[in-house]
Amino acid sequence: MAESKQIAMYRAVCEDGIGKGDLKVVDRFIAPNMKEHETGVEPPNSEGLKNLIRMMHTAFPDLRVTVEDVWEMGDTVIGRITWTGTHTGPLGDIPPTRKKVNVTGIDIVRFSGDKCVEHWGVTDRMSMMEQLGVVQPMQA
Repeated sequence: MAESKQIAMYRAVCEDGIGKGDLKVVDRFIAPNMKEHETGVEPPNSEGLKNLIRMMHTAFPDLRVTVEDVWEMGDTVIGRITWTGTHTGPLGDIPPTRKKVNVTGIDIVRFSGDKCVEHWGVTDRMSMMEQLGVVQPMQA
């Protein structure tokens, strides 16, 4: 079964835009005034997403994103992603650790026409910080 247009756009943004750092994909599929609800994306629009992509590719030059699962309901796509990379550049004020990370995330993306106009996301940043050795894993 062929993917819908919305799922194909979501996959392109995740795998090519974020995963490969292709900012032209962001321009193509994300509305400039897209409303971003995930914390840490500043400003909370398409420029903020580009800033995040640049930061992530500075910290993890080998960054790759895989769409693990994806569902569509009307104008909304829900996805589960995994991203991997090796921390060889600065991540904010965290110096390179040379550690590999495997991070999961969940996205809810609303489309209007050929553009993403709203995004809610939850990325497992705590797991990333644990894998980098920045914080100690919580013990049960």
